[in-house]
Amino acid sequence: MRKTAIILVAVLLLSLTACVTAVQNYGTPANHAVTPLIWRVTSPDGYILYLFGSPVLGRADIYPLPDIVMDAFHASDVLLMETNPLEELRWIDRQRLNDLLISDTTIADTLGHDILDIVRDRVLDPFYMSAMRGIFGPDFVTSPAFTFPMWFSVFGNINAYLAGFYAEYMVETHFLNLALEAYMTIIGTQTILDLFRSTYSISAELQLLLLEERLDTEAYVNSMIYLFEMIIRGDYEEILYTIMYAPDGADEELFREASETLIFGPNRIMAAAARAVLADKRNVFFVINAANLIGEMGIVNLLIQDGYSVERVTPR
Repeated sequence: MRKTAIILVAVLLLSLTACVTAVQNYGTPANHAVTPLIWRVTSPDGYILYLFGSPVLGRADIYPLPDIVMDAFHASDVLLMETNPLEELRWIDRQRLNDLLISDTTIADTLGHDILDIVRDRVLDPFYMSAMRGIFGPDFVTSPAFTFPMWFSVFGNINAYLAGFYAEYMVETHFLNLALEAYMTIIGTQTILDLFRSTYSISAELQLLLLEERLDTEAYVNSMIYLFEMIIRGDYEEILYTIMYAPDGADEELFREASETLIFGPNRIMAAAARAVLADKRNVFFVINAANLIGEMGIVNLLIQDGYSVERVTPR
């Protein structure tokens, strides 16, 4: 079931509303017969970076995670994440983020009235307003001044909620809590502000397509579930095919723009951050969206090109 690749690529943008929530017993354990997407990167002086390809989203049934993942985590001194939610909880960051979201270019400046009417109708619908307040808090209020990245995040979170993915089961949240309990160093490769700013370079045509797809709730939810289960299975080839090749009928130019903006550009930033942490002579566990690791422009290959020894870790 391969929907338009743009939908699936859009899913890969990290959810921008991370929650720091205690992770408890999840009940039914995951099927550990699968081979997780995890690589061991060794620096010239023998320090280890583990790259764990996460589904980002989470459900109760994926826990406990496979032993080879948890062993890699416990062997590390540093937890590396795309963004460090603890840094983003500071008031000054929240204020700066709020200023960014309601200033400069809004979706009203770049998108046609048809899509704006759909957005307005959707956020006024009692069901969706209830869902948004369930995710973002009882005082959540939408604004026509919201910029594209805010709408992108809002509807992405709503669809994740409808697909059965909840903040307390997010894989990044799980490791963040474990790292806090173990007094590990926690580092983000960039700030959430940087992530938002990167979306301002997205063309109006791609903004429109991404929002239209997120508003097609049924198709988008199905795509989220499909991608999630693909990553949980460790299906390297299918993930590679999904992110690298546009399907028949897709706009090739928009596909390339989405791939560069949402995957390949961030990959270069994260690979540089991984190199910097390894240079500090520490063992590192990097939990990152699986799609950022795979392919010619994936973080795994970027580190191979830099001369690091890289091998995929498999169960004994």
